[in-house]
Amino acid sequence: MIDVCFNVLHYQSFNATTMCVDSLLKLKGIEKCLIVILDNGSPNHSFELLKNRYSANPIIKLLHSIENLGFSEGNNKLYRFSKLYNPQFIVVLNNDIEIRQKNFVDVLQKTYTANPSYLIGPDVYCPRGQEHQSPLYKELPSKVDIEKLVAERKSEIEYIDEALNLYRHREKTENIRKYVPYWIIEIRKRLKHEFVNLHYKQQFIVNPVLQGSCIIVTKLFMKNEELLFTPDTGFYCEEMILALRCKLNGYKTLYTRNLKVIHWHGISSGFQYVPSRESLILKNKRLIKAYSMYLDLIDNNPWKERKQHS
Repeated sequence: MIDVCFNVLHYQSFNATTMCVDSLLKLKGIEKCLIVILDNGSPNHSFELLKNRYSANPIIKLLHSIENLGFSEGNNKLYRFSKLYNPQFIVVLNNDIEIRQKNFVDVLQKTYTANPSYLIGPDVYCPRGQEHQSPLYKELPSKVDIEKLVAERKSEIEYIDEALNLYRHREKTENIRKYVPYWIIEIRKRLKHEFVNLHYKQQFIVNPVLQGSCIIVTKLFMKNEELLFTPDTGFYCEEMILALRCKLNGYKTLYTRNLKVIHWHGISSGFQYVPSRESLILKNKRLIKAYSMYLDLIDNNPWKERKQHS
């Protein structure tokens, strides 16, 4: 029996994916696990390089998609494949995630035994911004919260030049922040009355919105769900919709700081901080579309007829 399937969605960056996979191969108990890599339609030769590096390893499976399926459908394909092996857990990973916690599998098993949950999320630390990214929210955002986010995205499109200048300013301050201890950054934000995510310090949080770069799916979820991410937003808000779906179905989810991963956000793009005008406008339009889908799901619960399973 497979203990854990580690699902890695690969796109173009050979260096990012090998960093992720090589960190998994160093985990204790990895010989009882499976690593599944899906090349999500990379236009370069990175999949051939991955095959040359890993095809002889019996615990690594390499899958390929001719077209880019996007985040949701790419992970759904990995999820369906991994379910065939009947694992206890499926760990859904961005390829820019590194796990240095050698006893990750053992801690995961003990966490689930003590706190049976449908989904589990670790502490996700991003060195680039010296921030802990999970949970995204301690509880689901309300309609009012989302409507405010939609207004902010529309405003950023309207005042695109000011938004780009703000990105340039943040890029300069980010270079300075690399040398400042995180606790000083936290204090400075509090003094300026800026939002500081301190939820990660709690040992456990029940039913939060888990950050999507690393989400752990348990047997409870696998038993009831054929898809991981649905409906497909195209881009963005997958974690919020997943959290909403779990809430409406009565599925318990759990954040724990006992599990830890590192998110090297931006490594695939060379840590480019300032977007182009076109890409920022496109991002905001996609966010508005995803937020609108989230609001529609609140108003028209597509899962209301389903019976809750436990």
